[in-house]
Amino acid sequence: MAKAKEAEVVRLDVWGSYRPLKRQGQVHTLPDQVTTALVMGGVGSGKTTGCSRQIVAQALSHPGSRTFCGRRTEDLCREALIPAVFGVLQDLDERNRHVLGEGGSLISDWLKSEMLLTLAAPGGHITQIKFGHLQDVLVNFGSRDFSSFWIDEASTDLTLEGFRYFLGRLRHPVQVPVKMLLSTNPADEDHWLHEEFVKTQDSERTVLHLPTMDNPHLPAGYVDRLKKMPKDWRRKFLEGEWGFLIEGEAVYPEFQPSLESEA
Repeated sequence: MAKAKEAEVVRLDVWGSYRPLKRQGQVHTLPDQVTTALVMGGVGSGKTTGCSRQIVAQALSHPGSRTFCGRRTEDLCREALIPAVFGVLQDLDERNRHVLGEGGSLISDWLKSEMLLTLAAPGGHITQIKFGHLQDVLVNFGSRDFSSFWIDEASTDLTLEGFRYFLGRLRHPVQVPVKMLLSTNPADEDHWLHEEFVKTQDSERTVLHLPTMDNPHLPAGYVDRLKKMPKDWRRKFLEGEWGFLIEGEAVYPEFQPSLESEA
């Protein structure tokens, strides 16, 4: 996985037991010029897993880096983002037992009240992952700088103002290859994400589409049931493509999947 070559200096396996799905692997093999990726996936497509793996691998590969992971509210962080990242670290602890020793862990400190995670790699290298909400971004973030951002469910949780503000906070002294990951169920064509990632010609940005069908770990019959849904619904929530508009109105705007089965 090209984006994590730096990890060799600390002798860590930063991918563990993870084997990316067909298009999930694109998250980890972005072209060198791409620093900002929008990962759009159908329900259960594995986008959250792919992004959490990338964020942790990149953090461990760049000692001293500082990453922010955000959702609209702190409760959503605790329900989704934090378990995803801790699950990755649990796997990596087991896969690196020969380096960490019996009972050792990559987690050096976890300040639950501040949602601040400190990782310590062999050699004493420290890196931080901060979790937080996305409300009143300009007020709550102040002048804090980060190496990278991961915003989950960006189509509903992140505003254009917040996106542009975060781009301006990528000034941490420790730089990383993938500076911004936005994961989400597909937005409609009139959404600001479409404007910023499709209409705006920027070689540093890319859109990845992850279809549900790529995930072989879903329950039996799950995909077959979704294939019975209307065509426009399938396009968004099964195939991971942009949503159509009908006379200015979004197709199925009310559908908000609250729980995904991720790989």
